[in-house]
Amino acid sequence: MDLDALPQYTREEVCQSNQSNWLIVNDLVYDLTDFLRIHPGGSEVLLEYMGLDATSVFEDVGHSSMARTIMLRYVIGRVVTASNLVNLSTSQFCRRDSSVTATEALLSFPHPFKEFEWSKLSSNVIIHPVNCARLHICVP
Repeated sequence: MDLDALPQYTREEVCQSNQSNWLIVNDLVYDLTDFLRIHPGGSEVLLEYMGLDATSVFEDVGHSSMARTIMLRYVIGRVVTASNLVNLSTSQFCRRDSSVTATEALLSFPHPFKEFEWSKLSSNVIIHPVNCARLHICVP
Protein backbone atom coordinates (compact mmCIF):
# COMPACT_ATOMS: atom_id res chain seq x y z
CA MET A 1 0.00 0.00 0.00
CA ASP A 2 1.40 3.38 -1.02
CA LEU A 3 0.73 5.65 1.97
CA ASP A 4 1.69 8.76 0.00
CA ALA A 5 -1.13 8.09 -2.47
CA LEU A 6 -3.79 7.96 0.26
CA PRO A 7 -6.05 10.96 0.89
CA GLN A 8 -4.93 13.08 3.83
CA TYR A 9 -7.17 13.99 6.77
CA THR A 10 -6.59 16.04 9.88
CA ARG A 11 -7.69 14.56 13.20
CA GLU A 12 -10.43 17.18 13.29
CA GLU A 13 -11.77 16.07 9.90
CA VAL A 14 -11.94 12.48 11.11
CA CYS A 15 -13.67 13.54 14.31
CA GLN A 16 -16.21 15.74 12.56
CA SER A 17 -16.72 13.55 9.53
CA ASN A 18 -20.25 12.82 8.42
CA GLN A 19 -18.94 9.30 7.97
CA SER A 20 -19.66 8.16 11.51
CA ASN A 21 -17.65 4.95 11.26
CA TRP A 22 -14.21 6.45 10.78
CA LEU A 23 -11.43 5.99 13.33
CA ILE A 24 -7.65 6.34 13.53
CA VAL A 25 -5.08 3.67 14.34
CA ASN A 26 -1.36 4.40 13.97
CA ASP A 27 -2.06 7.56 11.94
CA LEU A 28 -4.13 5.71 9.35
CA VAL A 29 -7.81 6.51 8.88
CA TYR A 30 -10.18 3.56 8.62
CA ASP A 31 -13.80 3.42 7.49
CA LEU A 32 -15.16 0.47 9.47
CA THR A 33 -18.74 0.64 8.21
CA ASP A 34 -18.53 -2.77 6.54
CA PHE A 35 -16.40 -4.27 9.32
CA LEU A 36 -18.70 -3.48 12.26
CA ARG A 37 -20.95 -6.50 11.78
CA ILE A 38 -18.04 -8.97 11.50
CA HIS A 39 -15.66 -7.61 14.18
CA PRO A 40 -14.87 -10.56 16.49
CA GLY A 41 -15.11 -8.34 19.57
CA GLY A 42 -18.50 -6.94 18.55
CA SER A 43 -19.42 -3.60 17.07
CA GLU A 44 -19.90 -1.86 20.44
CA VAL A 45 -16.20 -1.63 21.19
CA LEU A 46 -15.53 -0.05 17.78
CA LEU A 47 -18.45 2.36 18.00
CA GLU A 48 -17.06 3.71 21.26
CA TYR A 49 -13.98 5.03 19.42
CA MET A 50 -15.49 6.29 16.16
CA GLY A 51 -14.02 9.64 15.19
CA LEU A 52 -11.15 9.18 17.64
CA ASP A 53 -7.60 7.85 17.71
CA ALA A 54 -7.94 4.25 18.91
CA THR A 55 -4.23 3.39 18.59
CA SER A 56 -3.57 2.75 22.28
CA VAL A 57 -6.68 0.60 22.69
CA PHE A 58 -5.89 -1.34 19.52
CA GLU A 59 -2.30 -1.99 20.64
CA ASP A 60 -3.34 -2.88 24.21
CA VAL A 61 -5.62 -5.65 22.95
CA GLY A 62 -2.70 -7.30 21.15
CA HIS A 63 -4.21 -7.87 17.72
CA SER A 64 -2.66 -10.62 15.60
CA SER A 65 -0.80 -10.10 12.35
CA MET A 66 -3.87 -11.53 10.59
CA ALA A 67 -6.07 -8.85 12.18
CA ARG A 68 -3.60 -6.18 11.07
CA THR A 69 -3.66 -7.54 7.52
CA ILE A 70 -7.47 -7.57 7.46
CA MET A 71 -7.52 -3.97 8.66
CA LEU A 72 -5.66 -2.83 5.56
CA ARG A 73 -8.84 -3.46 3.54
CA TYR A 74 -10.51 -0.60 5.42
CA VAL A 75 -7.82 2.09 5.15
CA ILE A 76 -9.20 5.20 3.47
CA GLY A 77 -6.52 7.75 4.29
CA ARG A 78 -3.79 8.94 6.58
CA VAL A 79 -3.61 11.55 9.29
CA VAL A 80 -1.61 14.70 8.65
CA THR A 81 -0.85 17.65 10.85
CA ALA A 82 -2.37 20.95 9.80
CA SER A 83 0.32 22.83 7.91
CA ASN A 84 -0.32 26.21 9.44
CA LEU A 85 -0.30 25.53 13.17
CA VAL A 86 -0.36 28.61 15.32
CA ASN A 87 2.93 29.63 16.89
CA LEU A 88 1.87 31.32 20.10
CA SER A 89 5.40 32.11 21.26
CA THR A 90 5.90 34.48 18.32
CA SER A 91 2.27 35.56 18.00
CA GLN A 92 1.87 34.37 14.42
CA PHE A 93 -1.72 33.29 14.06
CA CYS A 94 -3.26 30.53 12.03
CA ARG A 95 -5.50 30.92 9.06
CA ARG A 96 -9.23 30.65 9.70
CA ASP A 97 -9.33 26.99 8.58
CA SER A 98 -6.30 25.79 10.55
CA SER A 99 -6.40 24.40 14.05
CA VAL A 100 -4.13 23.20 16.79
CA THR A 101 -4.88 20.82 19.62
CA ALA A 102 -5.26 22.39 23.03
CA THR A 103 -2.24 20.41 24.19
CA GLU A 104 -0.09 21.69 21.32
CA ALA A 105 -1.19 25.25 22.06
CA LEU A 106 -0.38 24.98 25.75
CA LEU A 107 2.96 23.27 25.10
CA SER A 108 3.99 26.06 22.76
CA PHE A 109 3.94 28.54 25.66
CA PRO A 110 7.29 28.94 27.44
CA HIS A 111 5.16 29.01 30.60
CA PRO A 112 1.38 28.83 30.10
CA PHE A 113 -0.48 32.08 30.72
CA LYS A 114 2.52 33.71 32.41
CA GLU A 115 5.09 34.67 29.78
CA PHE A 116 2.79 34.88 26.76
CA GLU A 117 2.42 38.46 25.59
CA TRP A 118 -1.35 38.69 25.65
CA SER A 119 -1.16 42.35 24.65
CA LYS A 120 -0.13 41.22 21.15
CA LEU A 121 -3.57 39.72 20.64
CA SER A 122 -5.75 42.19 18.81
CA SER A 123 -9.34 42.63 19.91
CA ASN A 124 -10.65 40.87 16.80
CA VAL A 125 -8.91 37.55 17.48
CA ILE A 126 -11.32 34.79 18.35
CA ILE A 127 -10.20 32.05 20.72
CA HIS A 128 -12.68 29.29 21.43
CA PRO A 129 -12.67 25.58 22.23
CA VAL A 130 -14.45 23.30 19.78
CA ASN A 131 -15.21 19.60 19.32
CA CYS A 132 -12.51 16.96 19.58
CA ALA A 133 -10.43 18.79 22.17
CA ARG A 134 -9.27 21.26 19.55
CA LEU A 135 -8.45 24.88 20.16
CA HIS A 136 -9.05 27.23 17.26
CA ILE A 137 -7.29 30.55 17.23
CA CYS A 138 -8.38 32.45 14.19
CA VAL A 139 -7.93 35.93 12.86
CA PRO A 140 -11.23 37.04 11.27
